[in-house]
Parts: sequence; C-alpha cells; structure tokens
Amino acid sequence: MEVRSFSGSQIMSQVTNLNAESIRLDADAIYIERVLRARETLPGQKMVDGIRLFERACGLMRDGVRHQFPDATPDQVEAIVRQRLDLVRKIEESDLYRPYQDPEEPTR
Repeated sequence: MEVRSFSGSQIMSQVTNLNAESIRLDADAIYIERVLRARETLPGQKMVDGIRLFERACGLMRDGVRHQFPDATPDQVEAIVRQRLDLVRKIEESDLYRPYQDPEEPTR
C-alpha cells in the first residue's frame, strides 16, 4: 500500500474548493427559495415590503452619515442622505453604472 503525503497548502486548497462549492450550492438553493416565495407574494405585499426595505436602507445610510459626521445635526444628516440618494438616482438614470456580469455565470 502506497502512502502519499500532502502539503498543508494542498489540503487547504481542497478544503477551500469543497467549501466554495458547498457555499455556491447553498446560495443557489436560497435564491431559488426566495424566487418561489416572491412569485407567491401578492402585489400589495410586495409594495409594502419594498417601502420597508427602502426605509431600512435609509436608516442604515443615516447611521453611516452619523458615524462619518458625528457633529452633524439631524437636518444635516437628512440633507446628506438626500444628496446621496440623488447621486444614486443620477447615476442610474445616466446608465453610467452597470453591475459586473461574469460571462461564466448563468444569467439569473
């Protein structure tokens, strides 16, 4: 019987590959579940969920602004948030930014 030895980097490479594949499969399963759940959601509920998600994102943005500018007044924080949202809208409308799509990844 032949005994083979493996270096630590070879073992870590195999473990990393297994973990990456496992994570990809889990992510795909979660994505499919979310798509199926979204298809079953009524349009009115989707609208409410969208508003809640936007409010949550704005709250997180406010927190970030407060962290970046600890001396800002509430009015200043709101002004900065509005400036950032306006910038995002302008970028989206100008079509300057397009998310990267890996050519090897299937389009979802």
